[in-house]
Amino acid sequence: MGDLTILGDCKKLFKLVLEFTNNHPQFRYNLNDQVIRSCISIGSNIAEGSEKSKIDFSRYLDISVGSCNELKFQLELYEGNKSEMFDIISKIKGTCIKLKMYNRRIGV
Repeated sequence: MGDLTILGDCKKLFKLVLEFTNNHPQFRYNLNDQVIRSCISIGSNIAEGSEKSKIDFSRYLDISVGSCNELKFQLELYEGNKSEMFDIISKIKGTCIKLKMYNRRIGV
């Protein structure tokens, strides 16, 4: 389905999130595992949907946007130093915007 450079963004985001969870094992309510799963879901849905029809791919992109929003919410629950979250959350928002724009370009 064309240029999937967004997957590179997802990999970079995953590295940031993994670094955060490694540095904050005390993140409450065992959210570390869920945060990692949400982040993986973003790129996984793009990769899986990219080999499907345009309509299905659009749906997978929507699911990735949902995973971005889920990840953002989970990280906002962090009660520590909020400034360390700023970079990660801004990258999540940027990824979400790119996904929505890419979905519009597909034109379904």
